[in-house]
Amino acid sequence: MAEFAWHPEDTPRIVKGPGSVLEPLARFALIGDVHAEDERLEAAIEIAEKEGVERVLCVGDVCDGHGDLARTVTLLESKKVIVVRGNHDRWFLRDEMRHLELVHHRADFPAVARIVGLWPPLVEFWTLWGWMLLCHGVGDEDMASIDPAMPESQVMRLPAWQRILSAQKYAIVALGHTHKAMVRSIASIAVINPGTLKRDDDPCFGIVDLRRGSMQLYDLSVPKPSFLPPPINIPIPSPCA
Repeated sequence: MAEFAWHPEDTPRIVKGPGSVLEPLARFALIGDVHAEDERLEAAIEIAEKEGVERVLCVGDVCDGHGDLARTVTLLESKKVIVVRGNHDRWFLRDEMRHLELVHHRADFPAVARIVGLWPPLVEFWTLWGWMLLCHGVGDEDMASIDPAMPESQVMRLPAWQRILSAQKYAIVALGHTHKAMVRSIASIAVINPGTLKRDDDPCFGIVDLRRGSMQLYDLSVPKPSFLPPPINIPIPSPCA
């Protein structure tokens, strides 16, 4: 059985190569909640490859949706996309919340379960701006969320956000869960959400360029994907202690 138990005291996984201390990450694709949308995932990865990004990252929730889950996971693996585990992936592994619509059952996808079980809940990258945390919800809570309209005072009360702040480490937090593309500055941390690939939720994804300080969104709701102008400026975070 794949191991998927995790505890808040665990250290986030740190990548090697682009995104490590010796190779700061500067330009990367950020893919939001996938929900088995294999065709849109393929389109996003093709754009990312043409754009010459250094990494393709995914905020999770790969399971449960309209598309082909096995092909989705194969694409992620074959293209070496770095994925963190979302709440739907956790539910898939534990056979929980299977009463929801368009769910996948672990027993039907044993090979997929082995791969999903290896995805960590958190990954750290060293970037041009300092440390970035890749997660699904908010830090170690995959069901917590930061909505574009959520007042900063409310975000500051989230226990998971308090733990991020207490690390005194992160310049950027890349997350998902809400299906809403967003760039915000909260407590001098740049918070980035690329949206979702889910077909009925304005599917899109983003390419983040830290040299330019922006995220360019690409519209995946149309047969021929196109970028959504203008790029969204990312506020440069204050230096971390």
